[in-house]
Amino acid sequence: MSSNHTATTAVGKGLSPIEHLQHVSQAITDRNNILDDATRKTVLEIAKKLVTSLETSQETVMRYAWEFGPQRMSLRVGIDLRLFHLLVESNGKPLSAAELAEKSNAEELLVVRLMRVLCSIGFAAEAGEQSYVATDLTRAITKPSLEAALKVW
Repeated sequence: MSSNHTATTAVGKGLSPIEHLQHVSQAITDRNNILDDATRKTVLEIAKKLVTSLETSQETVMRYAWEFGPQRMSLRVGIDLRLFHLLVESNGKPLSAAELAEKSNAEELLVVRLMRVLCSIGFAAEAGEQSYVATDLTRAITKPSLEAALKVW
């Protein structure tokens, strides 16, 4: 019996969520079940979303504070430009890259590029083309203690 079959049948056995995840993990661990690179990337994205969904906002901010080079740099520049505070202060109203640039005294192209990274890691969300809104992580990173964690370096 393949580990893929084991993971599939685990659902029907009334296993706890932890036991089910252990079965799925075992199936994925056997790399022979991952047939191609596209499947591997899909599984990786699902795993990342699972980790993010299980972490508190504070845990996610702290993880990014101590890991991830370009993402961490984008977070730091976003803090320095007050992009997170501007998004939170807009109370759900989307802000365009041009508005963020004007309010932060930054070049619009820089804001667009920063927001591309920040949206990809969940620290803001796109509301439209070059238009952004706050997320739970945006609000979390405006807390002085979490903001300070990213300013350590």
